[in-house]
Amino acid sequence: MLTPSSYPAFNAYPVTGPATGPTRATNDQVTGVKVTLIGPDFLVAIQISNAVSDGSKPDHLFTPPDTSWETYVTVSPGDQPENISAPVRYVRTVLLSGTLTGGNIAESKTQGGQYGSQADTRQIAGGIVDAATARLQFATLAVAASVPLITGQTVIVQDQYQGGTFTVVARETADNVITFDAAANLTLRRNISGLVLNAQWGGARPGGTPAANTLGIQRALNCAAARGIASVYLPGGDYSHDGTLNHPPGIVFYSDQGAATLRTTQDIKQLQCANNGQVHKDIVLRGIRFWREQVVTTVPQIEYWDTTFLKIQGVDVYNYEWVTNAQGIPTTTYYGSVAGIHIRSSGTAECYGALVQVGVLSGASLWIQASDSRVMGGYFYGHSRDYSLMLDAPNIQVDDLDVIPSASNAGTGNGGIWCTANANDFYIGAGVRIDGSYENIPSGWGITVNGSRGRIGALHAYWCARGAIRLQGGARVVIASGATFADNNRINWPGKTGQAADTFSYPDIFIDNSSFCEKGETIHYMAEARDRAGGGGLAPAIRESGTSDYNTYGTTRITGNYAGAIGLVGVNSRMTGRVLDQNNKLNRSSGTALVTSSGNVIVPHGLFAPPERVLLTMMQTPAAGQRVFVSGQDGVNLVIGAEPAPASGQTLKVAWAAWVAGAE
Repeated sequence: MLTPSSYPAFNAYPVTGPATGPTRATNDQVTGVKVTLIGPDFLVAIQISNAVSDGSKPDHLFTPPDTSWETYVTVSPGDQPENISAPVRYVRTVLLSGTLTGGNIAESKTQGGQYGSQADTRQIAGGIVDAATARLQFATLAVAASVPLITGQTVIVQDQYQGGTFTVVARETADNVITFDAAANLTLRRNISGLVLNAQWGGARPGGTPAANTLGIQRALNCAAARGIASVYLPGGDYSHDGTLNHPPGIVFYSDQGAATLRTTQDIKQLQCANNGQVHKDIVLRGIRFWREQVVTTVPQIEYWDTTFLKIQGVDVYNYEWVTNAQGIPTTTYYGSVAGIHIRSSGTAECYGALVQVGVLSGASLWIQASDSRVMGGYFYGHSRDYSLMLDAPNIQVDDLDVIPSASNAGTGNGGIWCTANANDFYIGAGVRIDGSYENIPSGWGITVNGSRGRIGALHAYWCARGAIRLQGGARVVIASGATFADNNRINWPGKTGQAADTFSYPDIFIDNSSFCEKGETIHYMAEARDRAGGGGLAPAIRESGTSDYNTYGTTRITGNYAGAIGLVGVNSRMTGRVLDQNNKLNRSSGTALVTSSGNVIVPHGLFAPPERVLLTMMQTPAAGQRVFVSGQDGVNLVIGAEPAPASGQTLKVAWAAWVAGAE
């Protein structure tokens, strides 16, 4: 409904007489108002305080049928006499167009009474408004479209969602966002500035029906694409929808960060770029929250196909939480390899600051497939999925984000980031944090690389029950210096029960059937004992398995409850850096010893395993034919001998260096 404060001053023709109206006794009650208008051709709006329409005219907007016209408005039944000693605080007419000669307003003071004496009548001034330049004001688009208009007129619609300023033009095709059908084969064209459409202009609104919101948002997206408008803005609020929204190329679809939520209870893709064989360029999705309250699901929530220059920024994606048992394993069957966000067959795709928390057993929170992509910032939550991020394409870069690995799922345990055989030349950069501690549920591997090559930067991984990094199936990976690992391998924690049935002890880094991998300087810390009753036992910080060989390991520092430092199986694998194990033992050590006339000396070597190689050098001129040798060794000591032994009272100074298997 129109309000007095919204009337343009040059269009307002108020009643004459005192501003507060005639004086009345406190027990008088005005029950009705009669408005009489006189003029050859006019369109007016009438607003009366404390009053409701008699129902014959909508919204107090009237087009008189002839030159003299009367209407009646009754006082609201809720008003009480003692509160309305002057109940008609204003009676106002607004001449919208045409010529109004004049008129008057008469008031009835008692139930069933006559409409006033002269003392209760106020006059209405006349006026003229050129129809071609009139600024017409209406409560809704429906009302505006129902009255006679002429081209060139300006129409103001005050609706909270679809309102705005419009110009009356000749009939155009209505898109119901910018253009709307009007009476007399005319069109209301929205006056807009800039390159942004409001999704509510198409009919979407918080609290609206799912069907209306789906239609309204899609109208706005399609309209922007058709008219070359760059952006569609979704104002804050909660929007239920029941159909998949298609994101056209060239459009920024956005909201203020986290202010707007698209919510569905259907097993549908909430947003997609259609898979129609065409390349979709310059797509941006920013700041919108997606929520799907659907347990059994078969499709991703967001899916983009065949895009170039795709950017997803600050998007939150949630899926319904499901029922799990005490170990965090789902008790419901889920279907399909689905994702929260699925980027497919795309080039130059970027994902910044997303939060993805979705709940189905198979798939990924973020699945990048056959796409050249970069993921920077954000929070990716696996829970009981296969993995949090699936990298399934070459040249993907992941930087500065948080990953919550999925639960171990009774043995699959893919967990956090999964690099498939297609993910060659991936880069998981510095600042990646993998946290397996959520709700104390045993999680899978922090990172699994399956047969691809790439680089892992200085990540921080902790509480990953299966371990932090697994390289398998011929993976060739460089783990850069600076990575830290804390309290991983919690699946063997004796305080947990009913976990995976295997008896394997999982290390922080597990290199399985993979060769030519390199590990830089890393730090490993374990505060809790990891031995699980009935099997498993302690694991080393790093372990090779199967056919792994030709791997190199840089400086490694280990503290806490590990079974050892590095367990090698490859005869050509090497520890090129200094390794310090949980007992402050080393992979290589050196020192000096004095061999006395007894012919030998026992030297603690400080290695974490019996030495594989020992080098001895005499540091003074030996006696004729004298030699030095290792006469014995174990996991603690070397026995260095000299032959012939030094003479009584003499010593022979010997320098020694020792290496465990694989150490250089």
